[in-house]
Amino acid sequence: RRSELINLKPLDVDSKRNLLIIRQSKGNKDRVVPLSEKIIEMLREYYKTYRPKEWLFEGQHPGNKYSAGSLEKVLKQ
Repeated sequence: RRSELINLKPLDVDSKRNLLIIRQSKGNKDRVVPLSEKIIEMLREYYKTYRPKEWLFEGQHPGNKYSAGSLEKVLKQ
């Protein structure tokens, strides 16, 4: 889900246990999703490059989350 993705925070990634915690997902419940080692490595590289502060995927201005419209455009491409 788009909203779940843009609302992720860096602390939602548990790389030691290969898990992603999605807070307040459908039905306002938290979900835990397993992540492959490859995805964990990709997220580590992303983190090293962009150093997100508040949101895992930030927009053009640090501290602001990525917009739903921008994400939609990227996915369509």
